[in-house]
Amino acid sequence: MKFTGGGHAKKFLSSLLTDLRERQILPAVVVLVVLAIAIPIAASVALSSSAAPSPLQVTPVALAPPHGVPAPATEITVAQVAPQTKSVVYKGAEPDPFRTAPASASAKASPATTTTSGTAPTTVTKPTPPTTVVTPTKPSTPAEPKPSVVKSTTPTTGPATLSSKAAYTVDVQTTYGSQKDTLDDVQRLTPLPSNSPAEIVYLGVLQGGQRAVFLLTGAVPNTLKLSKSVTCFPTRAECEIAVLNPGDQVEVLPAAGQKGVKSFTLVLGDISDESYSSAAEATSSRSSVAQSGQLLVSGSSLSELQNFVYHVGLGALVFDAQGGGTTTGASGGTGTSGATGPS
Repeated sequence: MKFTGGGHAKKFLSSLLTDLRERQILPAVVVLVVLAIAIPIAASVALSSSAAPSPLQVTPVALAPPHGVPAPATEITVAQVAPQTKSVVYKGAEPDPFRTAPASASAKASPATTTTSGTAPTTVTKPTPPTTVVTPTKPSTPAEPKPSVVKSTTPTTGPATLSSKAAYTVDVQTTYGSQKDTLDDVQRLTPLPSNSPAEIVYLGVLQGGQRAVFLLTGAVPNTLKLSKSVTCFPTRAECEIAVLNPGDQVEVLPAAGQKGVKSFTLVLGDISDESYSSAAEATSSRSSVAQSGQLLVSGSSLSELQNFVYHVGLGALVFDAQGGGTTTGASGGTGTSGATGPS
């Protein structure tokens, strides 16, 4: 068997040369091949024969630097000196940054290591790893809620005497069945409750401004419940006139068998005074009475009523056990009168 590879190569090269001659580019191809071989060789020879450039010499300028600033020549010399590498050898095991050190360890200083590296001895202080002290926190105990304290409002009392331009005012709270009302500055001789047979009539403030006086009409058979500090005339068992302190209570309960009559409760609120622009206005307020209550009291036959005499000059009732109001009757007129009329 004959090997024909060489014949094909010769044939290929002969065809290539013939083609390059016909195209007239054979000389250019020969030149490119020669340059590709000659240029690397020439460059290698030229570089090997060239000398390294000399270092740049800096000539220091004779200048006087300011006080405290180093001379430029010194700085240039320091800059041209190659830095020296100093080796530091640490003794002991490498600290574990994730291990929590005890609290007392943070107060101790790390030992110092001294090494020598051809120059002056250098002392290097080994850095101390950060110390984290974890203090367990006790679970907080929720505070027990304190009970809310409701401050009771103590009703006030009025002044012992009035100026010529003032008059007493009285506030009461009433409950008739399930209906509750607050009445401010109740007019004297006002019957209560207003929407049923009157069971209590407000007579006025007792002299001294500390208490108020009420008439129990006895319009229906009833049972009374009184605060302990209530003063009754003639007695608590047969109470016709009730003298109340601020905060005192009178409860009228209808007797058994009474139809259409509800229980009635009265609580005395504040006793105070109100000032007016003139004495005439104050006198008019002191003399003002409820007409319906005046008619009711005038027709009353209760004996204790005559012992309480109203004085416009005082703006209050005066207790007179001798019955000083009998001279003009219960309805009142001129001069000193009973509880129903002005003096």
